[in-house]
Amino acid sequence: MSPKLEEAKRAMALVVDGLGPRDRLSIVAFSDVARRVLPLTRMSEDGKATAKLAVESLVAGDGSTTETTNIRAGLDEAAKLARRRRRDTTDTTKKTDYYSDLVPRHLVSDGELRHTPVHTFAFGSDHDEAALHGISSATRGTFTFVGNNHHAPSSSSNLQDALARCVGGLRSVTARDVSIEVEGDHLDLTITAVKSGAYKNEVNDDEGASVSVGELYADEERRFVFFLDAPRDEDEDDEADVSDYVGNRLIAVRCSYRDVATEQDISVEAHDEYMDKLTSTEVEKERHRVEAADDVALAYAAAERGDFAEAARILAARREKVTSSAAAVAGDVACEALAAELDELRRRAAEEGEYRRTGRASLLASMSAHAQQRGSAMFATPAMRKMEELWEMRRRREAAPATAPAPMKNAPPRRSRLEARLAAAAPRISMLRRFRRLAPFIKR
Repeated sequence: MSPKLEEAKRAMALVVDGLGPRDRLSIVAFSDVARRVLPLTRMSEDGKATAKLAVESLVAGDGSTTETTNIRAGLDEAAKLARRRRRDTTDTTKKTDYYSDLVPRHLVSDGELRHTPVHTFAFGSDHDEAALHGISSATRGTFTFVGNNHHAPSSSSNLQDALARCVGGLRSVTARDVSIEVEGDHLDLTITAVKSGAYKNEVNDDEGASVSVGELYADEERRFVFFLDAPRDEDEDDEADVSDYVGNRLIAVRCSYRDVATEQDISVEAHDEYMDKLTSTEVEKERHRVEAADDVALAYAAAERGDFAEAARILAARREKVTSSAAAVAGDVACEALAAELDELRRRAAEEGEYRRTGRASLLASMSAHAQQRGSAMFATPAMRKMEELWEMRRRREAAPATAPAPMKNAPPRRSRLEARLAAAAPRISMLRRFRRLAPFIKR
């Protein structure tokens, strides 16, 4: 059996174990055609047992040249399930790129709040990372690259960790239909642009700006950069002009969402927070992250046209800017992680062979994670980390018998529980036999 399939089965078994009786799971297998090997099933103990049998029934294709991977057929089956489970069954028609043609219209996001995300995983070396990334982007899901060496022990654990983060997030959704509205609230200050990644934003000179976030997991954050235009008074010097804004309320922020637990629509206004300085470390960190994400996209475009040296140069230059920032110099963990990510991407994009093996998928995964602010260790929530820890404990328990100490050379062979019980009962059985032999001679 394919080692890659075996690792995928082990990871899926952990997915099943991590679900609760309120969760439902369906499994669709597809190659030339798609088939539903597990209908939508509640994950009770019986449901989990059925799901694991369904996982074990999966087999790899024969690898023939006539065999194809019909992703669209698999997604069609998923769309049928999603349509039955969702109250809103309105189809959307907008396509984001060529690969979104693989996605049924019911799953594609048109930028509005409601959508059906498809999370894709590139595991191993024989996959179409561009198609998988296109599918996840079209549905506002995440694309994750696990690795290309299924013989390495870390590849299996990396796949399981990636699935753990995904499942941990899906099981902790706390808010839906989240929307952010920001308005200028001082003099003639206006909002000119918003950096919101994959989340749809609208800017109106008179009404401010808004961002459609969608759903949020427990303890999850979203950070967006709003660009403000503050008119300058030509009659005042720079210091006097700036002082007009320090300590004053510049913007008003509101958030609306639907509470998953109560199904109530809630609207809140942010509390005022006044800055006594012109620069903010948090704003600087987010600006560097957004600019790094833009440069990763530029590096990807350069590598796709065959200019690997330019791709490496772009990533190296951005890493230098991140490491020289005030936050990084102060030892900020997020900046250090971002710098390490950029350096790893540079290494994978600098040479054609490595780029085709791992670089393309790595760059696409980075673009997906930063656009969604989700789908990588950098954006992991406590619920995701807890799921990773639980799966790690299960992995250790499964590995424990294989690492148990070997028995001593002169130690007696271990007996089964049944053999031990029979040995303990032997004296009583012997006494019973003697009694039966003597029974005819006993006078009553």
